[in-house]
Amino acid sequence: MADIATAAETGGQARTGAPRQASHAAGRYPVARFRTSRHSDVFDAATNAILRVPEALLRALPALMQGAAPDPDALEIAPDEVDAALRLFRSLQDEAGILVPQQPDRFVARRPADADDGQKLFSHLLSVTEACNIRCSNCVYGGAYDGKRKHNNARMSPQTARRAIDHLAAHSARAEYPFRMTSIALLWTEEILDFLAEYEVDLVVSLDGPREVHDRNRVGPKQDGTFDRVMANLERLQQRHPDYFLTRVSLNAVATAPLDLVALDRFFSRFPIQVSISSVEPRGFAGAGPAPIEAVGWPQMREKFLKGCLERVFDRPSFKREGYNFVYYLFIRDMQRLRHRVPMAGFPEELASFGNCVPGVERVFVNARGDFETCEKTDGCALMTLGDLETGIDPAKGREIHDRFNGMAFEHCRSCFNLRQCRICFAHASSATGSQPENGVGTVR
Repeated sequence: MADIATAAETGGQARTGAPRQASHAAGRYPVARFRTSRHSDVFDAATNAILRVPEALLRALPALMQGAAPDPDALEIAPDEVDAALRLFRSLQDEAGILVPQQPDRFVARRPADADDGQKLFSHLLSVTEACNIRCSNCVYGGAYDGKRKHNNARMSPQTARRAIDHLAAHSARAEYPFRMTSIALLWTEEILDFLAEYEVDLVVSLDGPREVHDRNRVGPKQDGTFDRVMANLERLQQRHPDYFLTRVSLNAVATAPLDLVALDRFFSRFPIQVSISSVEPRGFAGAGPAPIEAVGWPQMREKFLKGCLERVFDRPSFKREGYNFVYYLFIRDMQRLRHRVPMAGFPEELASFGNCVPGVERVFVNARGDFETCEKTDGCALMTLGDLETGIDPAKGREIHDRFNGMAFEHCRSCFNLRQCRICFAHASSATGSQPENGVGTVR
């Protein structure tokens, strides 16, 4: 069971409002308790139900889920309230099947029966160069990750790129494909800007925040900051192709400590485009690995998002120009998943993973040498390769990836309240020598 703290419970500290995971001792169940400013609520992952409950039941629930008698004195509630909580608890179990102590036996990745026909590719990701011109301190290719390649001078030849595109066309699941790319926005010429706009390239630009945040990690080989050059190029693009900038360009910030969400919101509100935030990849560190980032500003972000919802700001196409772009994309994906969750009758013996792709089917990552890998997050992991442009995709390698994942116990995952929504995937569970789940997939709290 997990608790989600409120400001009153945490004294308004940095972690206010962020999920606080309880210890996963034997017998724990995937249930979360949380409070809003007015109500006490419970989320039961087995049934996907969110219930408003009396405060007495909220306090007594850990004991009840373990089959123990709640202690009124320890819980600071009256004995008659404990009795009422017990009656409600039993009624929910008997009449609705809710809050019944249970876990799935296994956490698995499904592989469709037709996954080996090789005709359902939705995208290719091409790594056109491994010769990056900056040296971000948090880069996955900076030497801190086991099994990952390091910076080198490899570049994809035009011939390799054409063959990769031909492979996609020959195994296509779509009639047309958009073209997307990610850029650190340092080497843009006017010719490049015109090319991007003319062909309507969906462009993601890496920008971590204001100068003091961006230049903390994104530095050149001489440790010089890159913020001013990125900003100058973004302004050039916006002025030269304003319509393209509004409709095809987005920003991505990589979160690193210290993480001040209010400061990021203030900075990114100047951009009338989509802004997303991602975290440092948590798997496969050669050393101790990154500690979870304690983000400050969650209460202010929640308040602003709620204000936008109540005032229907997000119904207006102009919300990005009204300073709500960062907070909208900070919350909306997870809120939509909660809003559209499907009622369940309990856990099956095998619970299908929410976040896994089908290696070699939905998309393929092609490195600079023409090797096929599962995705960009597994670049350099030998156990996640799928073949190459010479031999094609080997379905047996995709099945091996599934088998390794499904052979893991996921003991900690089975008792997590978020397991139905968890985005753990093959990349998160992989390491240089095999697949091994670790405690806590997320790195931002």
